[in-house]
Amino acid sequence: MGRRNTRHWHIPLTSHGDEMAAPLRKRPQSSWPETVYREIFCRLDEEAFAVLYADEPSRPNVPVNVLGSLEFLKDVHDGTDEELYNEFCANV
Repeated sequence: MGRRNTRHWHIPLTSHGDEMAAPLRKRPQSSWPETVYREIFCRLDEEAFAVLYADEPSRPNVPVNVLGSLEFLKDVHDGTDEELYNEFCANV
């Protein structure tokens, strides 16, 4: 069963951003990653994909908005699935 992904709305007590200098913290807010987050990640309707998830308890799935955003980025950068997975795992 698919669950709505709301973890990204909760601000953690500490994050990598806390270690950055103030000017660097503002930089991502005016760049393309913020636009992808705001216009694709947050707006993707997860309910439309609910039929793809099992109704019985099973292992956790990757949220649809994460997968959709990754596919968008892969297409924009003309990358492969392997390159996308490596960047997803290693690039904060």
